[in-house]
Amino acid sequence: MIEKKQAEPKKPKKWRKKFLFVSFFFAATIALLVIAYEDFYHKKPILKQAEFTFAYGETIPTNSDYYLRYGEAYTDIDFDKSQFQMREIGDYQVNVTFDNQAFVLHIHIIDKQPPIITFVEEQETIAYRCGNQSYFDTLFEIEDESKYTYDVTTKDSEKEENRKEICVSATDAFQNQSKACKSFSLQYVDLDEFENLPDYASVEALVQTFMQEKKLNETSFGFYFVSVHDNEEYIYNKSKSFNAASIIKLPMNMLYYDAFKNGTQKKEDTITLLKQDIEPGGGFTSIKHKINEKISVNYLLEQSIVYSDNTASNMLIRNLGGFYKFRKLLEQYTSNKLAKDFYYQNVVTMEYMREVMKHLYNDKENYQELIEHMKQANEGEYLKQSSDVFPIAQKYGSFEKNLHATGIVFTPKPYIVGIFTYDRADALELMKELNKRLMNYQLHKNLEISKSEDSK
Repeated sequence: MIEKKQAEPKKPKKWRKKFLFVSFFFAATIALLVIAYEDFYHKKPILKQAEFTFAYGETIPTNSDYYLRYGEAYTDIDFDKSQFQMREIGDYQVNVTFDNQAFVLHIHIIDKQPPIITFVEEQETIAYRCGNQSYFDTLFEIEDESKYTYDVTTKDSEKEENRKEICVSATDAFQNQSKACKSFSLQYVDLDEFENLPDYASVEALVQTFMQEKKLNETSFGFYFVSVHDNEEYIYNKSKSFNAASIIKLPMNMLYYDAFKNGTQKKEDTITLLKQDIEPGGGFTSIKHKINEKISVNYLLEQSIVYSDNTASNMLIRNLGGFYKFRKLLEQYTSNKLAKDFYYQNVVTMEYMREVMKHLYNDKENYQELIEHMKQANEGEYLKQSSDVFPIAQKYGSFEKNLHATGIVFTPKPYIVGIFTYDRADALELMKELNKRLMNYQLHKNLEISKSEDSK
């Protein structure tokens, strides 16, 4: 008997296995991609990094895409631009909201630019000597947005007597460095009058000692000082209101020079002299001009500073809209809240005037003509009593028992000063002596004595 062989089960073909595997893999991949895309699309916003750093002067982005990472479901938005107006080097925190979620942006503004060293023109070659010390700081300027230190070295010319090569090396607070050299034929001015004056560790120590000697107090004395090259400042009696007297003519002039710059006023514009404007005092406005005569703004500004002309000042204030509107305009020179009496009386504080003077100096290119008028004013008086060696741009104020002076003293490294007195018969002598001490202090403070390479 012949047995039949059972048929073997058919084996699945290999291509079917592969098809099933590929199908499964493809489906899984699609599923993962869908999940990943959904996750990406709806991904919640997070900060891209903990901190953001920008160079000083660089435009700072204000949009969310720059700072945050998030899914495509979200749209790039602009944050409040006013929060990103960082005008100073330093560290900032900016609070923003995106998709109802709060974020804190830590922003650093750093200085990547080395100090800029600029020498004066060849014809302006005055150097100062005090004893065995020489000062060459009048021959150059250093510009930087941060504090800086500098060294001055000199080398005598082998071919020409009194000719030196001046080399200046500067390093700012962020260790950016620069160096520049230039040769000069020098003329020396001796400062022997300052050689034996007392020395002080700080301007605060100087003023406090002076106050004790002269028995000055908060009733009789107000003071501010700003060293513009190293930012040393001191202020005494900063919030007391003093009658400004003619000191107020200084910020009044600044309003007009700002208007010239902005194009809202021209120097050749005229103001009509009215009878109500006439007030006794210095100057020639009421002497040389008739009632109803039109007088140029430029002339009135000069008269108000060089001669402290009250009539010219009254015309200029009237042209600004009157006393109250004029006082409101003066707000722009301070970031501090002003007392109510500022708007209705001719008063100022040391804090306010310090800010005015800093603004004047920092924007001196715009106020160049005003500063020249201040240099012409009151030769040999007020701050100018102290010495005639250095140019001084000043404005004085005198009314009843008040006698004040404020100005810029152009020592090799200039400083701003304000000396306000009340009911002091010796006010002029106080100004003379105190400013003399300040000149000496500024000359000897932090100024590098020239280092001759020939002596090394």
